[in-house]
Amino acid sequence: MLLDDEVGELIGQIKNGELMMLVDACNSGTVDKSVSNKGLLDTRDSAYVPAETSAVKGHGYLPGTPKVTSPTARDPVPSARYVAINAAQDDQYARASPNGSFFTLGLAEALKAAKAEGSITPKELRNQAQAFITANVKPTEAQHTPQLQGNEELSNRRIRIASTADNPRGELWAKFEELLKQSGNPGMTVSTDKGARITIGQWYTLQISLPKDVSGYLSVVAVDSGSEDATVLFPNDWEDQETQVSAGATVKLPASDTTPWGLQALEPPSTTLVVALVTAEPLGLYQKGIRKSRINAQHKAFASLSSSGLQAITKGAGDDRRVGAVGRTTSPAQAKVTAAGVIVDIVKPE
Repeated sequence: MLLDDEVGELIGQIKNGELMMLVDACNSGTVDKSVSNKGLLDTRDSAYVPAETSAVKGHGYLPGTPKVTSPTARDPVPSARYVAINAAQDDQYARASPNGSFFTLGLAEALKAAKAEGSITPKELRNQAQAFITANVKPTEAQHTPQLQGNEELSNRRIRIASTADNPRGELWAKFEELLKQSGNPGMTVSTDKGARITIGQWYTLQISLPKDVSGYLSVVAVDSGSEDATVLFPNDWEDQETQVSAGATVKLPASDTTPWGLQALEPPSTTLVVALVTAEPLGLYQKGIRKSRINAQHKAFASLSSSGLQAITKGAGDDRRVGAVGRTTSPAQAKVTAAGVIVDIVKPE
């Protein structure tokens, strides 16, 4: 175990290069980790998590009190070439949810938002993580304040954002492509009533046909090329339960023109992968999803796929066979997840 003063001493010894450090832990304002893991609080609904007792980030169970924040001789000198963003003040707990810690979720959302511009400063990253925590951790007494430390010049220097995905359509698209390779069934199909090219503004219907040896609970997810977010099309705010589909059945989404929700091609133009999943047990993608209707029941919209929802998919709904794993094979009839997809181009009106 390294004490925070020892970490500071090590940072001060860096002679070349620059360091950026992100610490997601309780009482991490000065990278202190030796605080009791007690003190859970009830939190209210947010778009990211349902009301529940939130967890606290824990990095140990040593009893103690938060350290004083006065500088010591072993702190890195102000000119040290480093910047650190820490999840909480020394006397605060860092909160976590079933979808991940609020600090890390806030950092991820900030980086997604900055992707179009191509860069972000550590100070902007910290500020946007704070804004995310303020918006999503309720009540206010459960909130924590990310801390920015280190070299002021580096805190305001822009950091270039680059994609690490090998797939030109993005990492999330690649995950669903891998899912289709591992769990795809040639007897299961997904199509739209408008074909593979839909004009912005048009309403369309999905048709999912199952083979005669596959039945289970239906979920549908869509991801745009290059996007790091996926949308849960079904279940949704209007039909929040996964439908159990019989073997050999054909399902239309929405079911009819009188159904209280619909699918419409919206701006911007995109290439979209729509994936239908049939599982032996419900995946709970809508329940686990990120959705504004938790805060306001009148604000009905499709949920965004959460990290816990993606994990449920890749684990095969509780099976120990992970999507993309090498070795064990399972026939489509035995698999916990059966999938099929269709690629659709959303285009501007001519």
